[in-house]
Formats: sequence, C-alpha cells, structure tokens
Amino acid sequence: MNLFCKLHWSHILLVFLSCFCYGDSCDEKYYTTRKISNGFISGRKSVTEKNDTGYVFLGIPYAKPPLGGLRYKRPQAPDNWNGTLETKALKKLCLWNSGLTTRKWDPEGMSEDCLYINVYTNKWCMDNGKCPVILYLHGGQYIFGGTDALREASLIENFSNDRKRVVFTAINFRLGSLGYSSLNQRLNLSMDTNVALFDVLEALKWIQKEIDIFGGNPGNVALMGHSAGATAAAYVYTSPRSIGLLHKVIYLGGPIVYPYFRNANEDYSRKISILAGCSNNRTNWNSKNDVEIVINCLRNLDGIDLIKKQREVDDYGYRIYGPVSDTGMHSFMVKKWNELIKRRPRIPILIGGTKYELEDGGAALKTTLNKSLVVDIDKLKIFCQTYLHLFTMKDYDKAIKTCIEKYKNNVNKTRSIGDDALFFSSHYHLSREVSGIGGNVYLYTFNYDKIGNARRNFNLSIPEPYHGNDLIYLTGEKRNNFTDVDYKIQEIYTRMYVNFLRTGNPSDSDIRFVKYHEHKRNYFVFDFHDTKKFSLIGMKNGYHKDDIDFWVRDVYRNFGKVTPKEDESDWIKLSPTYFGLVTGQNVSTFTYPESYWNCSSLTQ
Repeated sequence: MNLFCKLHWSHILLVFLSCFCYGDSCDEKYYTTRKISNGFISGRKSVTEKNDTGYVFLGIPYAKPPLGGLRYKRPQAPDNWNGTLETKALKKLCLWNSGLTTRKWDPEGMSEDCLYINVYTNKWCMDNGKCPVILYLHGGQYIFGGTDALREASLIENFSNDRKRVVFTAINFRLGSLGYSSLNQRLNLSMDTNVALFDVLEALKWIQKEIDIFGGNPGNVALMGHSAGATAAAYVYTSPRSIGLLHKVIYLGGPIVYPYFRNANEDYSRKISILAGCSNNRTNWNSKNDVEIVINCLRNLDGIDLIKKQREVDDYGYRIYGPVSDTGMHSFMVKKWNELIKRRPRIPILIGGTKYELEDGGAALKTTLNKSLVVDIDKLKIFCQTYLHLFTMKDYDKAIKTCIEKYKNNVNKTRSIGDDALFFSSHYHLSREVSGIGGNVYLYTFNYDKIGNARRNFNLSIPEPYHGNDLIYLTGEKRNNFTDVDYKIQEIYTRMYVNFLRTGNPSDSDIRFVKYHEHKRNYFVFDFHDTKKFSLIGMKNGYHKDDIDFWVRDVYRNFGKVTPKEDESDWIKLSPTYFGLVTGQNVSTFTYPESYWNCSSLTQ
C-alpha cells in the first residue's frame, strides 16, 4: 500500500505514525486517526448490517464548555489538548427538562459541557476529498433533544459510505433558556441573545477549518434541520453572519418563525429568574445594574436546578419561542428580518415536510353521545385567536369569525388548522421569499403512508405520515422493523438528498423535480402509484393552496391593515390556555414564590 498517495499537509504526522504499523492495522490506524487544529483524535470503523462501512468520530469539541461566566455567552473556540483525544462514543446531551416529549429525562446523561460535533465519513472521501458536507440540527421545540436520536447505521447507509460519498456531521447545541434567554436586549448586557444560534455558527466555522481532514469540501456545506432545527437553520441562513459558511439549506418540517417579536422570550426568561430567586418585585428590568445582578445570580446556579425551574415555567403553559429577532452589531441577526430576507444568499434550498404534521387541531374536537366526532367551537376559537394574534389588524373579531367558519364544518380540516397556520404556511413563505430573490427552491411533501411497524412509538391518533415520520428513512430516528419495501423507500428517498448535496438539484432520471415557481406553487409528491414498480407520483401544482391562501392572503386583504406584531404580550396572555388545550395538561395560574415579594433589592 502506497501511503504517499494519501499525503496531505495536515496528514504528515499520520504518515509518520503509519511507519510503526503493518498491513490492515496500519490501514485502519490511518483512517481512524486524524490530526485537527487542536490535536490528534481517534475514531472507529463502523460496519452496518447491510455491509456498508463508515468511519465515525464522535464528541469532537467545536467550542469551549459554556460553563460559569460563559453561560449565556456566545461560544469560544476550543482549547488544544495533548496526546490523542478518543472520539468513539457520543458525549452527554445539552441540558433539557421537558414534559413535551415521551423521552425519559436523564440528568446523568446531560451536561452544560455539551458543545461537541460528530463526524461520519468514509474511505473514499478521506482518500479523495471534496465530498459534500451536511451539518444536521435536531428538533425538539427548542427545549429538548440531541444527537443521540440519530441512528449511526442509517447515517452510514444513507450518506457516509464509499458509494454515497457524503460527510455527515451533527451537533449538540444549547437548548431552552440556556440557548435562547433574553432579559432585555435593549440594554448592553453581559449576556448574549441567541447563543444557540451562535453555537451553530461556531460549528459551521469549525467545519470550514477542519472538515477537509475528514474528506469534506468546505465549499459545499449544507445546513439541514428538522422541526425546530429547521427554523433555527432558517435564522442562520438569513443572518449575514453565515455568509460564506454554508452553500445549501435543507428545511424539514419547520414551523413558522416569529421574527418580528422584538422582546421574544423576555417574559419566559424573567419568570425563570423569579422562580429561581434571582429577581423579585423590586427588580427594575430597564436598569442595567439590576439585570446584571439577575444574570450573575443565574450564572451561579447549578445547571440542573436551573432547568428544573424552566420546567416549572413550561408546566404553567409558557413556552420559549426559540430564536429572538435581535438587532445591532453584537446581535446574531444584526438587522431586522424584513431587511434581511431580501439579502439572503441565492443558494439552493430544499424544503419539505410530511402530508400531516402535528394535527394538533384535534384538541378542538369532541365526541357526541353517539360517539361521532364534531368540532367544539369554543376550542376552535382558541386556535383561531392564538394564531391570528401573531398579527396586528383592525378587525380581530371579523378575522376570528372567518377562521371559525372556515374550519368548523370539517373535522379533518379542524385537525389541520395548526399545520396550515404554522407549518405549510411557513414552507410557502420560505419558498416564495427565496425564489423571489432568484434562488433555486425545491419544495416537496412526503406522502407515503404505509409506514406501519417501520417506526417505533407510532401515534394512532394521527394519520400517517405525520411530523418526523420521514426521518426513519433519512436519519433512522425512531426506526423499528424494516421490510424489503422500507429499504427500497429508504434508498429512493435518501438518493433525492444526495443528489441535492452534490448538484444543488434533487433530481435524477427517476426523481424529477422542477424548481419552485410562485405562480404555480409547484411541489414534488414523494409517494408512489404502487410499491411494486416504485413509480413516483412526482410534480403537482397548488401546494396547500386554499388553506395557505387564508393565512397568507385573505388575512391581509380582508381584516384591515395587517402587520406582524413586534410585541409578545398578547401571545403570552393566550399561551397558557392554548398550550393547555394542545397538550391536554391542566395548566394552573403562574404562582409567584415568597421570595418575589421580598421588599429588599437584590445585590451582587
């Protein structure tokens, strides 16, 4: 074996090491040992049941641990290390504590020391280089989740083997109040806003610096997110801070963003500080000195204790919005959203979701005495009020009545009200905005509905395919028992992605996309005429046209002057009732602790 064929400036030390090994062990040592800027790392070979081979490097630091004074601060570059860092197993997840998931809360498996990247690659890429790169952002409503949900074998089979030739990366990033706190962004505080997005940015910078060591092309990086991860990806793509760091975007099942709330998350963050005993009724939130006292107190709390207080706020029916629409030279977004969407880079974007998403409008249904389902008008009104209060308009009453009329006579439509208002409208907005500036957009819907036992913990109350069902074929999340048909679906579906990563177009001879045109609202239907020949349905026009038109056209035309709200106050008032209805939880009124009524001012 001629080792010098693999010679690379950054691999000189590896060639030196290879002189002390022979045969297969020498070969494996070369592929499992890498030298990055901070030091040597040691990964491992991974062979799947389908006999695909990849090389994995798990838990590489892409930033310093955000501990102590670095809590609520944007990430810093990692320190160097001596010797060889073992990167063969997943690191602990970022801290979370949520009742919105069936996942077991395991504080032993979590840490604030969580800013690590996992890299999945292969021999071909490490030998030849210039392979397309994915950075994947997990979902979880901004408050839970992590890279442990990804199935290693699926990533290797779908992306990181010698046939597919993609370098797949995934990160853990800060969640909940530790990632999105905002106490008063109008003050020049020692805490940064949107630190979770700065985590993503730091990972993209790490990829630019290091990914060629794993055979990746730093000039062909796709940012891919699912659900809340997709929304985070949209913010990163829109911010001028990411220019030059990413070259494609994949937006999967992302809900609507709240880019206009200038004070998003302030009420939520302040409630956490109140329950934690870090603020009281004497705290002046417009005083820099007072707010710095609160920040210092929060930084000195144990991380697990802090997210327990966050969980209490969640259980009162309040939610983190995710990213904050911050502005200014030290902010993540830098400028207002309306200015930024016209200046986005003209890079290819793949936008998709499932036929059904959360279907949470089912909470507005009730069963009659003869066991038939009907719409509960009072509950439907809560959905209409909540979604319409994202906007300022002259005639709310008329808008709410029109919304009720649209959805009240069809239980299936009522189920989909949240999907229409939050998901499908979001996919449409992004498609229209990016195509409007000349970017190539490819829009699709995953409609294959014979998933069955291929997925674990399937939800019988929601028709298939619903939110995240497609991930069992893509990243292996919640994958169960596959049939031969499932393996074929996996092969076709992921081929679409690999095509997009390589060329910026998901098409090939069998998968025939046409880029999005606003006047057609054209989209690709991922489903089959039959599963014997696997002939795809393909392109159609009018993506959810009637339902989207209500939320993006009729609302603006029929109810007076309509503008997106910049203040979160009305949304906060509606949140407990809305989230209590959607989750089925009994939400009680927020209770102030005794410490809140302490008459003395807090001190450093």
